[in-house]
Amino acid sequence: GLFGPEEKNEIRHRIIRIKNNLINIERFGYLPTENDIVKGYLLISNNDYRFLITSGHHRIAVLKALNSFDKSKFNYIPVKFENQRSNLKVINIKDIEDWPSISNNSCCEKDALELFNKFFFP
Repeated sequence: GLFGPEEKNEIRHRIIRIKNNLINIERFGYLPTENDIVKGYLLISNNDYRFLITSGHHRIAVLKALNSFDKSKFNYIPVKFENQRSNLKVINIKDIEDWPSISNNSCCEKDALELFNKFFFP
């Protein structure tokens, strides 16, 4: 769900997915295909950037956990731009007036900036 699982079955399902990812990645490594590669887009703020994941959260969680135990593992994770959910590949703060939600008046600039900046500041 948008704000987390709503039922215990959903929580169990997510735990099973993470557990299966962990077992498979430990056993076989991480060799994504074109169909299961982590996807997302770039957020750029001045000279800093973030890759915002739209697909592959469970895999990234497992890869990060494995890397925390062995820093030599998974220092490089191939990703690609999301093509199905959006035609935007890069969201730059300097182009805020061109962001779809701003230009179509579904969101005010103040709210969009607040959300955007959450990815850059604690």
